[in-house]
Amino acid sequence: MYKYINLFSISIFLTSTYILYANLTAKRNKKNTMLLMLLITIVLYQLTIIIKGYDTNLLHNNSQILMMLLILKLNLYKFKKHNLKFIMNINYILALLPILISDNYKLIEYDKLVLLYMLMATVYMFSISVYNYNLDRSSKVTLILNLSYIAIRLLVKKEIYIVNMGDILELISSIVILKNIYKIYIKESELKNIKLSKRISLFSNEIINNDEKLDINKNISMTIKENLDKKNKLLNTILDQSNKCVILIDNLGNIVNEDESFYNMWKEYKSFKGDLSILDFLDNSVKNKDKFLQYLNLLDKKTDKLKGEFEGKDGRYFECTYCKIIIDNNEIGFICYIEDITYKKKSEMKIKENQVKYKKIVDNIPYSILLTDENNIIYNNKKSENIDFRSKEINNALFNSNKNGEFKYIYEDDKEIFLNIDRASFRDINSKKNVIAIRDITEYKKLLQKLKISKEKYESLVNIIPEGIYIANFDTKNITYANSRFLEMTNYKTVEDIDIDNISKSMIITTSKDDENIKFQRRTVKSGQKDMHIECGGTIIEVNKKLNVVGIVRDITKQVNAELMEIEIEKQKTANKIKSEFFINMSHELKTPLNVISSSNQLMSILHKEDIKLNPDSQLSDAVKVTKKNADILMEIINNIMDLSKLELNVYENNKDYYNIVTLVEDTAIEFNDYVKLNDIEIFFDTDEEEKIGFVDPKDIEKIILTLLTMILRYSDKKSLVDISLTSKRSKSIISIKNTGGYDYNKYINDKDRRILDIAVSLAKNIIVIYNGKIDIKTDSDKNIEVTIELNLDNDIKNYKSRIRDDNDEFIYQKYLNMCNF
Repeated sequence: MYKYINLFSISIFLTSTYILYANLTAKRNKKNTMLLMLLITIVLYQLTIIIKGYDTNLLHNNSQILMMLLILKLNLYKFKKHNLKFIMNINYILALLPILISDNYKLIEYDKLVLLYMLMATVYMFSISVYNYNLDRSSKVTLILNLSYIAIRLLVKKEIYIVNMGDILELISSIVILKNIYKIYIKESELKNIKLSKRISLFSNEIINNDEKLDINKNISMTIKENLDKKNKLLNTILDQSNKCVILIDNLGNIVNEDESFYNMWKEYKSFKGDLSILDFLDNSVKNKDKFLQYLNLLDKKTDKLKGEFEGKDGRYFECTYCKIIIDNNEIGFICYIEDITYKKKSEMKIKENQVKYKKIVDNIPYSILLTDENNIIYNNKKSENIDFRSKEINNALFNSNKNGEFKYIYEDDKEIFLNIDRASFRDINSKKNVIAIRDITEYKKLLQKLKISKEKYESLVNIIPEGIYIANFDTKNITYANSRFLEMTNYKTVEDIDIDNISKSMIITTSKDDENIKFQRRTVKSGQKDMHIECGGTIIEVNKKLNVVGIVRDITKQVNAELMEIEIEKQKTANKIKSEFFINMSHELKTPLNVISSSNQLMSILHKEDIKLNPDSQLSDAVKVTKKNADILMEIINNIMDLSKLELNVYENNKDYYNIVTLVEDTAIEFNDYVKLNDIEIFFDTDEEEKIGFVDPKDIEKIILTLLTMILRYSDKKSLVDISLTSKRSKSIISIKNTGGYDYNKYINDKDRRILDIAVSLAKNIIVIYNGKIDIKTDSDKNIEVTIELNLDNDIKNYKSRIRDDNDEFIYQKYLNMCNF
């Protein structure tokens, strides 16, 4: 049995070696290399003890000292320990000497002289480590046990039970070493990766926020630039525009100006060379030149000065004062003083247009507009038929300057209406005038009443919404409205009680005015004595030229807890995936030596075929049979573990097609029945349909039926009956395997080897799941057991394949032996 303990210890050391080697390939350093060398040395010592049988006392001591060195190194992995490093290296070199020294006498001398030094050095290092560093409890206990064991072996001469205790201590040490390696190279690495991903996420959020701020500043800068360009353009236009000039005309009709005023007003003549006649100017630049010439002729005949207007061909309007130029009673020409009145002219035209437009607007306003003086109505657009403006009540309202706002008016048939009066006063020449607007607000009052009722309804609706809703002033952040859910979340009874300083930072969140989408942020706040996870967001709206924040606050505590559970589940899935991949790899590794054992056993049976036939009860024959039986059982276990791991990793492969489920189950049951009759057990098969087609892999169905039948038959009493029935229910097929009155459940519970069968049952359950099926196992106190399998199948398929087994004739029997006779 202790050899198995040694083998198990070596397998754990190999697992630790694999983890260290994998880490070393990713990140090479001196610490990892030294740890790997220590592990390899320990494995070599263990193999040497088992295979070659050297002096176990010496090798056991050295191996355990190396284990203690490795445990100390792992516990002190993160600390700088130059004072202990030298002693550890000397102990390691001394532990290697038995391999380098072949002389047995020298080994004996080595055992006496050096072992005591190594033990003392280890005790010293252990004491220093306990005093200066924080060793974990399991490592402390393991080191104390190993030191005690070596000391006892040195003091006690008889080693009957002590050696066996050493094997157990080696197993404990291997487990402690594996635990520390897992903690350093897998668990801590995973925690570092999680912290790094969180930091990256925070940096990413900061970058996104900065990008949003840059975009906002960019838009503001572009708007400012556009406004500056417009103002600059307008300024240049004003500076370049000159609205007055003088034209001098001689008796020959030529313009003889020497100043720049003419050329500034008509820039097209700046580059003109030669004499410019008044007729050419009028033809090119004046729209009504005949009127201009008419004024010149009238000036020549009747008067010395005239004033008139003309329009330029560019759309400008000008006012011109015409005068004669007389020197020494001689008329030498004309002077025209011209002023650009385009703005004035267009303004007058615009005023006239507006007067007409406003009169039409006033005439079309749906309520009464009146113009009054102190005692009379000057104008009435006559839009209110229900109002008698001659009545005393209306006149008192009109001519009372203090009368504004709402008042009640009763007209004919005692009908009651509500009127609203607004007035504005202005002074026209020497008298005071009033513009009065009278509106019938009866419908408006009714609408207000409806709005009040509607408001109450909406408030009731908002109060039953499971999310907190509030309205706050954008500038002061004072909350003006909050529904009952928001008050409940903030632990206040009324809006007036809310302490804005306590909640504004955590709950009131605003966005840009132009941002139509509400961006939610997650926060954690205190609600009483508990933490509450919330999601809050807000948008800005303008009401009566005031900015308000409309915010929403959601309690997402349950959602956050669910997300944390999902993260934990994903971590568990990752861990299970690593475990499954490890099992697959280990199973592949175990298959190689197992195939060698099976091949060697087959070779032995062939070479000694005649001896086995002549002496079937010989030791050689028994050895061949036992080896074959155990190799087959182990191969079955390995295959089941591999298939189970593939199912967990979703890489399980099968060859599905349409087959008759009835035939697959019946054939398996019939073949099984031929072998179980040896134990006086009979299997009966019954079905309500001869054909039930399913899209399945026949090997999967056979594996399910074979495994579950084996689970029942292994613990069934002799002369018991097993019923297999197949029934249909819509698109489902229900397979029932039942043993009535002959199942020993206590035998199943107390069977130490049932784990082998449990692996096969787990595999069968997982295969049923990939077919969207269910399995149910029931037992009772009357020694009954029933296994029910439910599979989803197609109803409309009629064509199917026939099962052609490519296994040998003893396939079912061999499977039965592998799972029942271990």
